[in-house]
Amino acid sequence: MQEFPAASGSRRSTRFWRVALLVPAAFGLFSLFIWTAGLAVGWHLVCGKSISFEGQRIPVPWDMFAIHSPDRMAFSMVRWAAPFPILRSPAGLIFISRNPGATPDSPEHFDRLAQALARSPNGYRLQAVRKLTVAKGTATCWEDANVDSSSISISCLFDKDNLSASLEGSPTYREPFYRALELVSKGQLQSK
Repeated sequence: MQEFPAASGSRRSTRFWRVALLVPAAFGLFSLFIWTAGLAVGWHLVCGKSISFEGQRIPVPWDMFAIHSPDRMAFSMVRWAAPFPILRSPAGLIFISRNPGATPDSPEHFDRLAQALARSPNGYRLQAVRKLTVAKGTATCWEDANVDSSSISISCLFDKDNLSASLEGSPTYREPFYRALELVSKGQLQSK
Protein backbone atom coordinates (compact mmCIF):
# COMPACT_ATOMS: atom_id res chain seq x y z
CA MET A 1 0.00 0.00 0.00
CA GLN A 2 1.35 3.37 -0.96
CA GLU A 3 1.25 6.29 1.53
CA PHE A 4 0.81 9.80 0.35
CA PRO A 5 2.65 12.66 2.10
CA ALA A 6 0.48 15.07 4.04
CA ALA A 7 -0.58 18.06 2.10
CA SER A 8 1.43 21.21 2.79
CA GLY A 9 -1.82 23.13 3.35
CA SER A 10 -2.63 20.82 6.23
CA ARG A 11 0.74 21.56 7.90
CA ARG A 12 0.21 25.30 7.48
CA SER A 13 -3.24 25.00 8.98
CA THR A 14 -1.87 23.08 11.98
CA ARG A 15 0.85 25.71 12.53
CA PHE A 16 -1.70 28.50 12.24
CA TRP A 17 -3.94 26.95 14.92
CA ARG A 18 -0.98 26.33 17.24
CA VAL A 19 0.07 29.97 16.95
CA ALA A 20 -3.57 31.12 17.23
CA LEU A 21 -3.86 29.25 20.54
CA LEU A 22 -0.38 30.02 21.91
CA VAL A 23 -0.40 33.80 21.39
CA PRO A 24 -3.52 34.47 23.53
CA ALA A 25 -2.32 31.97 26.13
CA ALA A 26 1.08 33.69 26.31
CA PHE A 27 -0.60 37.12 26.54
CA GLY A 28 -2.88 35.81 29.28
CA LEU A 29 0.04 34.49 31.33
CA PHE A 30 1.97 37.72 30.75
CA SER A 31 -1.11 39.68 31.94
CA LEU A 32 -1.53 37.54 35.04
CA PHE A 33 2.08 37.51 36.19
CA ILE A 34 3.91 40.56 34.80
CA TRP A 35 1.69 43.30 33.30
CA THR A 36 -1.79 43.11 34.83
CA ALA A 37 -3.14 45.98 32.72
CA GLY A 38 -3.54 43.48 29.87
CA LEU A 39 -6.60 42.07 31.61
CA ALA A 40 -8.05 45.58 31.83
CA VAL A 41 -7.40 46.22 28.15
CA GLY A 42 -9.35 43.04 27.37
CA TRP A 43 -12.18 44.15 29.69
CA HIS A 44 -12.34 47.55 27.95
CA LEU A 45 -12.47 45.90 24.51
CA VAL A 46 -15.46 43.81 25.61
CA CYS A 47 -17.27 46.17 28.04
CA GLY A 48 -16.32 49.69 26.98
CA LYS A 49 -14.93 52.64 28.93
CA SER A 50 -17.37 52.80 31.84
CA ILE A 51 -19.53 50.87 34.28
CA SER A 52 -23.13 51.69 35.13
CA PHE A 53 -24.11 52.27 38.77
CA GLU A 54 -27.43 53.72 39.92
CA GLY A 55 -28.08 55.28 36.53
CA GLN A 56 -24.66 56.92 36.26
CA ARG A 57 -21.90 55.98 33.82
CA ILE A 58 -18.68 55.78 35.83
CA PRO A 59 -15.46 55.96 33.75
CA VAL A 60 -13.04 53.11 34.40
CA PRO A 61 -9.31 53.90 34.10
CA TRP A 62 -7.76 52.22 31.04
CA ASP A 63 -5.58 49.95 33.19
CA MET A 64 -8.36 48.75 35.53
CA PHE A 65 -11.34 46.49 35.03
CA ALA A 66 -14.66 46.75 36.85
CA ILE A 67 -17.10 44.28 38.34
CA HIS A 68 -20.52 44.60 39.97
CA SER A 69 -21.61 42.74 43.08
CA PRO A 70 -24.30 40.11 42.37
CA ASP A 71 -27.03 42.40 43.78
CA ARG A 72 -25.64 45.40 41.79
CA MET A 73 -25.49 47.45 45.02
CA ALA A 74 -21.70 47.79 44.76
CA PHE A 75 -18.92 47.84 42.23
CA SER A 76 -15.15 47.57 42.24
CA MET A 77 -12.50 48.85 39.87
CA VAL A 78 -9.42 46.67 40.12
CA ARG A 79 -5.79 46.64 39.05
CA TRP A 80 -3.98 44.07 41.10
CA ALA A 81 -0.26 43.86 41.72
CA ALA A 82 1.60 41.41 39.53
CA PRO A 83 3.33 38.53 41.36
CA PHE A 84 6.50 39.39 39.39
CA PRO A 85 6.50 43.21 39.36
CA ILE A 86 9.17 43.64 36.69
CA LEU A 87 7.46 46.72 35.23
CA ARG A 88 6.67 48.37 38.61
CA SER A 89 3.07 48.92 37.55
CA PRO A 90 0.60 50.53 39.95
CA ALA A 91 -2.07 48.49 41.72
CA GLY A 92 -5.31 49.59 43.31
CA LEU A 93 -8.84 48.77 44.35
CA ILE A 94 -11.69 51.28 44.20
CA PHE A 95 -14.82 50.09 45.99
CA ILE A 96 -18.15 51.95 46.08
CA SER A 97 -21.34 50.51 47.56
CA ARG A 98 -24.84 51.41 48.59
CA ASN A 99 -25.52 49.72 51.91
CA PRO A 100 -29.04 48.31 52.26
CA GLY A 101 -31.25 49.52 55.04
CA ALA A 102 -32.13 52.84 56.56
CA THR A 103 -29.93 55.87 56.07
CA PRO A 104 -28.00 56.70 59.25
CA ASP A 105 -29.29 60.13 60.20
CA SER A 106 -28.09 60.22 63.78
CA PRO A 107 -25.26 62.77 64.34
CA GLU A 108 -23.89 60.55 67.13
CA HIS A 109 -23.60 57.60 64.76
CA PHE A 110 -21.74 59.73 62.20
CA ASP A 111 -19.45 61.20 64.89
CA ARG A 112 -18.49 57.74 66.22
CA LEU A 113 -17.60 56.51 62.74
CA ALA A 114 -15.77 59.73 61.90
CA GLN A 115 -13.63 59.43 65.05
CA ALA A 116 -12.69 55.87 64.07
CA LEU A 117 -11.78 56.83 60.50
CA ALA A 118 -9.81 59.90 61.61
CA ARG A 119 -7.31 57.61 63.39
CA SER A 120 -4.80 56.31 60.85
CA PRO A 121 -4.21 52.55 60.83
CA ASN A 122 -0.82 51.21 61.93
CA GLY A 123 1.83 51.94 59.34
CA TYR A 124 -0.10 54.90 57.89
CA ARG A 125 -0.16 58.63 58.57
CA LEU A 126 -2.95 61.10 57.85
CA GLN A 127 -2.19 62.92 54.63
CA ALA A 128 -5.36 64.91 53.91
CA VAL A 129 -9.04 65.31 54.71
CA ARG A 130 -11.38 66.19 51.85
CA LYS A 131 -15.00 67.30 51.98
CA LEU A 132 -17.54 66.49 49.32
CA THR A 133 -20.83 68.35 49.07
CA VAL A 134 -23.40 65.86 47.83
CA ALA A 135 -27.11 65.91 47.05
CA LYS A 136 -28.03 64.48 50.47
CA GLY A 137 -25.47 66.30 52.64
CA THR A 138 -21.72 65.98 52.92
CA ALA A 139 -19.05 63.34 52.73
CA THR A 140 -15.72 63.36 54.51
CA CYS A 141 -12.77 61.44 53.05
CA TRP A 142 -9.66 60.63 55.06
CA GLU A 143 -6.51 60.00 53.04
CA ASP A 144 -3.78 58.04 54.74
CA ALA A 145 -0.33 57.47 53.26
CA ASN A 146 1.68 54.32 53.94
CA VAL A 147 4.90 55.22 55.78
CA ASP A 148 6.89 52.43 54.07
CA SER A 149 5.67 52.76 50.49
CA SER A 150 3.86 55.11 48.15
CA SER A 151 0.45 53.42 48.59
CA ILE A 152 -2.52 55.27 50.02
CA SER A 153 -5.77 54.40 51.74
CA ILE A 154 -8.87 56.58 51.38
CA SER A 155 -12.10 56.01 53.33
CA CYS A 156 -15.18 58.17 52.86
CA LEU A 157 -18.10 58.61 55.24
CA PHE A 158 -21.42 60.19 54.23
CA ASP A 159 -23.45 62.00 56.89
CA LYS A 160 -26.97 61.51 55.46
CA ASP A 161 -26.48 58.69 52.98
CA ASN A 162 -25.81 54.95 53.13
CA LEU A 163 -23.16 55.20 50.41
CA SER A 164 -19.63 54.08 51.21
CA ALA A 165 -16.42 54.41 49.22
CA SER A 166 -12.78 53.47 49.59
CA LEU A 167 -9.52 53.28 47.68
CA GLU A 168 -6.53 51.12 48.52
CA GLY A 169 -3.37 51.25 46.44
CA SER A 170 -1.43 53.62 44.23
CA PRO A 171 -1.97 57.40 44.34
CA THR A 172 -2.34 57.09 40.55
CA TYR A 173 -5.99 56.16 41.19
CA ARG A 174 -6.80 59.07 43.56
CA GLU A 175 -8.40 61.31 40.91
CA PRO A 176 -10.36 58.50 39.18
CA PHE A 177 -11.65 57.56 42.67
CA TYR A 178 -12.87 61.08 43.43
CA ARG A 179 -14.36 61.43 39.94
CA ALA A 180 -16.34 58.20 40.47
CA LEU A 181 -17.42 59.43 43.90
CA GLU A 182 -18.65 62.74 42.48
CA LEU A 183 -20.68 60.96 39.80
CA VAL A 184 -22.24 58.40 42.16
CA SER A 185 -23.10 60.92 44.87
CA LYS A 186 -23.97 63.71 42.43
CA GLY A 187 -21.63 65.91 44.42
CA GLN A 188 -18.73 68.26 44.08
CA LEU A 189 -15.32 67.89 45.64
CA GLN A 190 -13.89 70.64 47.81
CA SER A 191 -10.48 70.29 49.44
CA LYS A 192 -10.30 71.28 53.06
